[in-house]
Amino acid sequence: MDYESAKALLSQHGLTVTESMTTPKRANKTPRPVWLVTGRLEPFRDLLYELGGKTRYSGRNTFSFWEDPTIDIAEGIEAQGEATIEEQVALKDERSEYRAERYTQRAQAKHQASEQAYHRSNAALEGIPPGQPVLVGHHSEKGHRRALERSHRAMGQSVEAGRAAKRLSEQAAGSKAQVQKRQSKSYMGHRLQEAEAKKRQAERDLAQFPGHPTYQLNLKDAEAAIAHWSQELEAAGVLTQDDITKGDYVRFIGSWYEVVRVNAKSVTVTGWLGIDGWEYRVPYSKIKAHKPKADVEGPPQG
Repeated sequence: MDYESAKALLSQHGLTVTESMTTPKRANKTPRPVWLVTGRLEPFRDLLYELGGKTRYSGRNTFSFWEDPTIDIAEGIEAQGEATIEEQVALKDERSEYRAERYTQRAQAKHQASEQAYHRSNAALEGIPPGQPVLVGHHSEKGHRRALERSHRAMGQSVEAGRAAKRLSEQAAGSKAQVQKRQSKSYMGHRLQEAEAKKRQAERDLAQFPGHPTYQLNLKDAEAAIAHWSQELEAAGVLTQDDITKGDYVRFIGSWYEVVRVNAKSVTVTGWLGIDGWEYRVPYSKIKAHKPKADVEGPPQG
């Protein structure tokens, strides 16, 4: 595949490759060429990672390469096609689990290094009675001071490694939490709302610029996302307007509220923040529990 054909194929799929230059943070480093891939990344994120693209310094909305990846990306698209929304979600979970495993392994290594440094710190003082001061002028003075220095240095290394182990463990827990978060009804509901907003925007754009390829791709992606998240919410057992009637009670953020209106995408509750007459709209995906008015007398407790 020649370069112009590859560039045209990327354009058809909403991708753009731009040559740029790095901006070194250190004065003695020379700027070097870098190629940035932007645009419609989600269907091709796995491919871009496979080709060696990095997002660490360029942000998740930009992939960076040290060599022009135009032809390699085009050939990869021809061979693999686009990732579906289901594959994109699975890739996010896979990468989160990989990060969690990597952080856990590094945390274990740092914890082991901390323990080893702690033992070295204690071993450096073997043979010196606890609380023994340095005997100035005695033949043991130099050895005693060296032992204290070794012990102090090793203890500092132990503390530093322990802090690193704690930080890495927290990062591992955060990566695991990302997977659990993506399985929550609230997360699915937010993604559905985002997809619906993107669809409306794409429709407005196409109304102003009929046939525009970028806006057509945006509409296609939004419709696929809406179908996916709607199906996921249905499978998760999210309530709909057919399940709730005025006067029912719903549980939201630890409290029960009476429903005063049933809307297409939410219910309006009263008594918000414990204030009579205050109303608030609760999306169906954020309702934690539901009790029909016929089953309760007054606001449910607990």
